[in-house]
Amino acid sequence: MEKMLKRISQVGVLVTDLDRAMKAFADDFGITHWNVFDTNKDFGELLVDGKPGKLNIRGAITSELEGMEIELIEPVGDGPFAEHLKKYGPGVHHFAVIMPDRNAKFKEVMERELAAGRMPWVCAQMVDGEPGKKMDFAYIDRREDMGVIMELYNEDKE
Repeated sequence: MEKMLKRISQVGVLVTDLDRAMKAFADDFGITHWNVFDTNKDFGELLVDGKPGKLNIRGAITSELEGMEIELIEPVGDGPFAEHLKKYGPGVHHFAVIMPDRNAKFKEVMERELAAGRMPWVCAQMVDGEPGKKMDFAYIDRREDMGVIMELYNEDKE
């Protein structure tokens, strides 16, 4: 089989307090530059699991580490992230991977997951945006056989 992953691009961490987590990273590790976002304000319309929906998260991403992002995620309302936090507590939630060729490999992996009877934990698609600049992403829950949730992008985040 051809290699389907190009590289790990991000580690996602679920937190209870985004501001406190960013302060801890600054105080303990000197990481001070974060791009803060709120999916309810910054993402426009989303399809979540094929239906109009919201992720209800506030987050922050830093690229201060060479070749790797840290994404801090704080749930700000009901939804899959709030449910995950309630069930498992704070901590590493996922790692994100870059697919080698944007759309074809993303679609191939998603089709294979569905054919195997594995529904994505969350699958989101941007509705708004310029053609060719929309981002689809999916979290595939492979904790049973791989011990991890992986976030797949169809976007090239080089």
